[in-house]
Amino acid sequence: MKLLGLQQLALLFLFIFLGQPGYAASAPPVVLNPQQTTYDLRQNIEIYIDPTNQLTIQQVSSPEIVKKFIPFTALKNKRQYDTTSWVRFRIDNPTDQAIHVFFTKTEPVRVKEWTVYTKNQQGQLLEIPRKTDASFQAFLFPLEIPAHASQIFYAGIYFESFVPYAFILQKPYEYAVSAMDQYFIYGIQYGIPIALLLHSLIVFLLLRDKNYLIYVLFVSVYLIVNVLSQGLLSRVPNYTISSWFFLHLFRFLMVASGFLYVLFAKTILQAKQYVPRLNVVINIYLFASIPLAILAWFHLNNFYYPPLYNTLATFMHGLYAILSLVLAFIAAVLVMLQGYKPARYYLAGMVCLLIGTVGYLLAEANILPREAFYLQAAAFGLNADMILQAIALAVRFNLIQEAELNAQKEIVHQKELNADIQRKALLSQQKLTLSYARFFPHHFLDLLHKKSITEVVLGDYVEKNMTVLFGDLRNFTTILEKKSSTESFEFINTYLRKIGPVVRKHDGFIDKYVGDAILALFETTPDSAILTAIDITRLLKQSDAAIDMGIGIHYGSLMLGTIGEKKRMDGTVISDTVNTTSRLESLTKLYGTHVLITEQVIEVLQNKNLFKLRFVDDLYMKGKQKDIKIYEVFDVDSPDIIEKKLQIMPDYDAAIALYQQQQFQRALSLFKQCQQALPDDSIISLYIARSDKWLQSPPPKLWEPIGQFRQVMEVV
Repeated sequence: MKLLGLQQLALLFLFIFLGQPGYAASAPPVVLNPQQTTYDLRQNIEIYIDPTNQLTIQQVSSPEIVKKFIPFTALKNKRQYDTTSWVRFRIDNPTDQAIHVFFTKTEPVRVKEWTVYTKNQQGQLLEIPRKTDASFQAFLFPLEIPAHASQIFYAGIYFESFVPYAFILQKPYEYAVSAMDQYFIYGIQYGIPIALLLHSLIVFLLLRDKNYLIYVLFVSVYLIVNVLSQGLLSRVPNYTISSWFFLHLFRFLMVASGFLYVLFAKTILQAKQYVPRLNVVINIYLFASIPLAILAWFHLNNFYYPPLYNTLATFMHGLYAILSLVLAFIAAVLVMLQGYKPARYYLAGMVCLLIGTVGYLLAEANILPREAFYLQAAAFGLNADMILQAIALAVRFNLIQEAELNAQKEIVHQKELNADIQRKALLSQQKLTLSYARFFPHHFLDLLHKKSITEVVLGDYVEKNMTVLFGDLRNFTTILEKKSSTESFEFINTYLRKIGPVVRKHDGFIDKYVGDAILALFETTPDSAILTAIDITRLLKQSDAAIDMGIGIHYGSLMLGTIGEKKRMDGTVISDTVNTTSRLESLTKLYGTHVLITEQVIEVLQNKNLFKLRFVDDLYMKGKQKDIKIYEVFDVDSPDIIEKKLQIMPDYDAAIALYQQQQFQRALSLFKQCQQALPDDSIISLYIARSDKWLQSPPPKLWEPIGQFRQVMEVV
């Protein structure tokens, strides 16, 4: 937590507020020692809480009340506020000389009323005068314990805020040294924030930056809280601030401190930009300060359990302030991880505060010495935090200035090189147009009747009959297994560089690259597509005998246009013709062929005698109502294979006709004759297997010699 009397608040939330046990007990006396200079009274005092704030010393010292005192160590709620506590302790002086000590407290806590009494030898209660000019602590009671004497002391203390009961006895010269240390600590504790406050106020007046205004308000609240919680206003003449106002102002400032700290973190860390989700939580936290700030001014003394209400109210307001640290810390870590430089200094400041608070808590637990330096460690940590926050502000301002300066330089540079930039922009536009042409073929624009890529809009399309060629490398995965990623891309691009010119040579264009496959369209006659397939197959064989491609060609109606959305669109072909072509290509490997075409292609060929064709099969394809007859283009085979296929063509065609007429025995005989000439021909082997199967198990009466696409290699 950043504000609020630091030491007091750091301990406030470590204890659970419970009631006091109602039993009588006694604490051990303080035994004076000439060599000891300071006595911590926490083990020696007894406590009685006056819930009415009206008991007198005579009533408190009566046997009826004395037996209700309990040892301080047995008091469960060690954080009383807005109440009167009576402290009782005994001092034994076993030495031969009188000893002078000061009764005081280790921390400057605001106390409105503090009176100390002792009984003389006659049993009379005497009030011990208080010294107020020694230091800012302002409450100093000189005690003189005669030799071989034992005295009981009572201290009535009314606390407007909580108090840690950090009472001590201290010899005068030791107290003087402590007072000097306290002055030095006050110089640091207040000097640094005041200097930062003045500096930031001047910067705000010059720059009108709201971050500096928030920082000024934050430091101002911190100073006010410290002055109030440490009781420094008691040094002011005619100091008359009321208890009610002090208590509720303190709660209000708890909320204000948490609000300002989180608001400062939100703005300087640019939470809306860097952590938008956490920024929503921060906004909710900030709005929660409104009802809490109002609640801070309510005091329910008329309720049946007013102490419980006040305890919970103070705890709730303090918890709100603590949550400011949690939110700010999370925001600082997340923003720093994103590389925002001011967040580093902001987070470093929070670490300093944490270290200081831990040091203070260790001193309170007697793990570290209970000396002024450690007891003020939280204040030192906060001062370091405020310094680093100021540095974070400066770094942020420098980043803004640097960005503005760079922007101004860029404007000047743009003005000076305007002509050159325009020339480069024109060249860039030309390059961009060429680049678009590589991704969006010019033929595509011609088909859409567009002159430029800029004229194309989402949904443009044209419907017409075209020839579709689909080609895919065989054993592509096996080839790539032996290559690295770089070699794989180089391999693909090498063979695609060879194929592209062949397609364009025959007036076609490649619409899509699908990995190692291509989809090419031909607006002219299908003759061009078949010539392209023949040239590609021969080219690949000449380049690398290990590379082979299956090609399917089909002719039909298709829709060519743009799909996608406004930010991202692409040219594509939507048609069953394309699907059929893709399926046809997948059959080339199964039939052992390189190029397969459909009957629809043959029907529109301008020169059917230009190509060497052979019937392959009659198939039903999924989604098709009619069967599709497919043919092999064997111009791509080696010369000897072409010659043999031409020689057996009459027997082959006759065997196919006999098979379709269910004369399987005669068909089988002719297919076997053909197989003697072409023993490795997959199509002939397929029909031999089919004929043999039907001879052994005759087909049904309604049998047709038409196979299913998914059952091509089955005997059908």
